Amino acid sequence: MLQISKAMKNFPEVEYSFNASNGKLFILGHVMTEIDHQEMVYTLHSLPFVQSIENNVIIDELVWENTNALLVKTAAWRGVNLTSLIPGHFILRGYVQKLDEAIKLSEYINLNFPYLDKLDNQVVVENTLEANIQSILAEKQFESVTFQLANGELILSGRVGSNMQKEFNDTITILKKVKGIRLIKNFVVFTAPTNQTIDITSKYKVTGSSKYGKVNQYIVINGKILSKGDTLNGMTITHIDQNTIFLEKDGIKYKINYNQQ
Repeated sequence: MLQISKAMKNFPEVEYSFNASNGKLFILGHVMTEIDHQEMVYTLHSLPFVQSIENNVIIDELVWENTNALLVKTAAWRGVNLTSLIPGHFILRGYVQKLDEAIKLSEYINLNFPYLDKLDNQVVVENTLEANIQSILAEKQFESVTFQLANGELILSGRVGSNMQKEFNDTITILKKVKGIRLIKNFVVFTAPTNQTIDITSKYKVTGSSKYGKVNQYIVINGKILSKGDTLNGMTITHIDQNTIFLEKDGIKYKINYNQQ
C-alpha cells in the first residue's frame, strides 16, 4: 500500500508484507540503530489500518555491541571492532599483530557471526604491513628512514638528503595508498648533501674480504658479512674498493679504510 511505502521510505533495508484481511503487517530486514527501530515501529503503528506487526527486523547497533563485547575478551583482538556504514552491511575493521591471530579471528567470526554474507572483513595484519612499508622504503633507497606503526598510524623519522626530497615525497604518496595505513606523520628532516667524506675507520674492524677477479664482493666488518647495498648502523655501503669501503647516510658520505693482504 502507498501509505506503508511512504512510512518505510527512510528504511530501505527493511522489506514488508501486509495482509489487508486481518490488518497484519510483516517486516523483515535491518535498521542501523535502536532509535531508527523505534521511529519505524511508531510510524507503522500510527497507520489506522495496521492492527498488528510481526517484527523480524535486526538492529545492527545491537549486533555490533554484542560482537565487540566478545572480541575485547581476547587481548590480541582488542584493536578490532565491528561497525556498519549502511544497514545490513557489516564491516570488521582494525589491526592484529600477527597472521596467526588474523586466522584465529577469521575462524571465530565464521563460527559465531550469523550474517557472514553481509560481512566485509578488512582486518589488517601489522607484521605484514610493516614488512610492506620496509620493502617500499628499501626499494626507494630510503633505508635510513625509520618508522613506527600503531593502529594504522605511520610515523616516519630520520634524515634524507635534500637532493632526494622529490623522490621522498613521491614515496610518501605511495605509502598513503597502502591498505591499512590510515594516517602518516612525517618527521623526516632534509639535510644538504656534502662532498666531504668522513673517516670512521677507527670505529670499525675489517677482518676479511672476498673478491671476484679484482673486484671486492663481500667484506667482514665487526664480524658481519656485508656487500654493496647492505647497511651498517644505518649507513648504506655504496662501493667496496681494494682498500676502502664507502658508505652513505642522509646525504653524508663515510669511509672505512682497511688493508687485507
